[in-house]
Amino acid sequence: MENRELWVLYQHSPVYGAPTAPVAVVGIDEHDDGVDTHVEWLTEEPTGTWPERLARVESDDLPMLLGIWQHDTKALAVPVTDMINAPDLASAVRAHRAELVATAA
Repeated sequence: MENRELWVLYQHSPVYGAPTAPVAVVGIDEHDDGVDTHVEWLTEEPTGTWPERLARVESDDLPMLLGIWQHDTKALAVPVTDMINAPDLASAVRAHRAELVATAA
């Protein structure tokens, strides 16, 4: 059995004083054998809290931690409620990243 989740990661914006700047889309597939993850950054060279935070996390811990980080006031994780239907995790994450970029333009 597989459970797929997508999350958008937001960085703190000094202009707004809140985490309003999207920096990445993270996808998680939880299945009986463990957890698969895929990250697509919105910039080529991401900086700040999220790259550092994700570098220290084991894949199996990520689902629980994202649930905690959805309450963070500096680096926020927001679950995607309207997921694009895609054949695999990477395609789903890339499609949502493309949608984010298109709406920001």
